[in-house]
Amino acid sequence: MIVHRNLKVQSRNKIEPLNKPLNKMQIQLLKLIEINPEISYQRLSESLNKGRSTIMRQIQALKDLGILERVGPKKSGCWEIKGSSISML
Repeated sequence: MIVHRNLKVQSRNKIEPLNKPLNKMQIQLLKLIEINPEISYQRLSESLNKGRSTIMRQIQALKDLGILERVGPKKSGCWEIKGSSISML
């Protein structure tokens, strides 16, 4: 039996994962958001043929990793990808 642990480092009262790779869905989400930063949860859900709650869970994981941030109000805001461009993925 192999047990994988989610190792985390605490720095400045913020818990950050150590070298946690992105899964396939997270990469697809980032690519769609890079193309259209104003895309909605519903449109992401339709594009990836996944449930809205699955999309929300994956986006929350990206937010927790510090890769993705929502800027502005819920309805008229947009997504902002932090760090380098994901076009290399």
